[in-house]
Amino acid sequence: MKKLVCAALLAGTAIIAASSANAAGISISFGDVGLAYSDGYYDHSHHWHNWRSGEWNRYRHDHPGHYNNWRHDDRHHGHH
Repeated sequence: MKKLVCAALLAGTAIIAASSANAAGISISFGDVGLAYSDGYYDHSHHWHNWRSGEWNRYRHDHPGHYNNWRHDDRHHGHH
């Protein structure tokens, strides 16, 4: 019975922590990134977005094949 109570408490703590993080705007979802650059990204509807704090580094690490390590307006790499 103690194990069941501890498991329930731990699960509740994880849910509270997750919802607190989402309420603070820490949720990161990269499902709508079409083309990514060091200064931001285009979504699949071709709208430009600047990276929020920490997003670019996480995206670059998690999706290296879909990240361009230059600014989107870098004339040496062409314009999109």
